[in-house]
Amino acid sequence: MKCTKQQLELLDAVCKGFNFKSSSDTETAITRLDALKAGTVIQQLKDQILQHFPYDYVIKLKSGEKGAKANLTVLRQMLRFHRKRLLSIRKYKWSTAIKKNIPVYKYNLLT
Repeated sequence: MKCTKQQLELLDAVCKGFNFKSSSDTETAITRLDALKAGTVIQQLKDQILQHFPYDYVIKLKSGEKGAKANLTVLRQMLRFHRKRLLSIRKYKWSTAIKKNIPVYKYNLLT
């Protein structure tokens, strides 16, 4: 499918909501906290995204789920339409309070 100008603008707006500079920013790494904060941008643009993207690329947005993981899935689906990917990196950090390793996730864009 061919990408339209509105679809590119919506993808850039959503990526900026996740604290990326643009949809082609491969240097910035975000965390799940950034993904949680991006929920407001996604909800503001929800109607436009549903109007301009095919059904297969907005399934998670239509389901109405909220949260960091749901927001990351919405971003992944939009990036997949533009033939881009979201890379997740999991590292562990030791927590002295519960005496266990806690996973810390970071996400980068791949073009």
